[in-house]
Amino acid sequence: LTLISGTGTTGVTGAIGGTTALGTLTLQGDNVSATGTVTFNGNVTATSITTYARAYSVVFNEDASITNDCTFLNTGGVTLGNANDDSLLFTGGLDTQASATSIAGTVATTDTQMDLGAVTMAANSTIKSGTAAINVTSVTDGASSYTLTIQANTVGSTGTVTFTGNVTINGITTYAQAYAVTLQGAASVIDLDTNFLNTGVTTIGNENTDSSTFTAGLGAVSAGGVSIAGTVATTDTQMDLGAV
Repeated sequence: LTLISGTGTTGVTGAIGGTTALGTLTLQGDNVSATGTVTFNGNVTATSITTYARAYSVVFNEDASITNDCTFLNTGGVTLGNANDDSLLFTGGLDTQASATSIAGTVATTDTQMDLGAVTMAANSTIKSGTAAINVTSVTDGASSYTLTIQANTVGSTGTVTFTGNVTINGITTYAQAYAVTLQGAASVIDLDTNFLNTGVTTIGNENTDSSTFTAGLGAVSAGGVSIAGTVATTDTQMDLGAV
């Protein structure tokens, strides 16, 4: 199925691939006039999605299940869910680095790598990838107050989660599973008391100029150790660090 609207918008109200999954879903064409937003307001089930490096947005407002590795090449933005009960599974992997990315609900892969562009949370969200790595350019909840859950509370959750830019959100939830969490932002601020329960290495900062503030408190006593760089701070609240 190919949907092309050029500069016009495309809106799909019902489910796509609900009875029989689609093969390849192609969104817009590879030409300069491809600037119209493509929005799915129902569930999407497909083997693969093809996009082009053109200035259009792709929006999923409900659930999605995509079998093959999915790279969103479009540069106008990618929206993955708009409510905390949405579930989007990209079994073979996911890459949205070409666009600013909005997430809500659960965004998952199945033991395959996930690479997200600059993320804005639109609701409480979960990112999980099983044994594979997750790389996030940055993440914010804007003027809202949302919690980001990292990986799942299952024994197969071993993929390292790395935030290469700032994390400025209300809260982070982790689980006592063998994955690492790395924060590399120059100016990260987490509002709620944050306890890194993951048992892989917890890394807070990677440059001496980095600033990581956990306003309501910090607990990082990972069995895998803790690595810090720059300034790690709380605001008149307790900080507990493991072997640093």
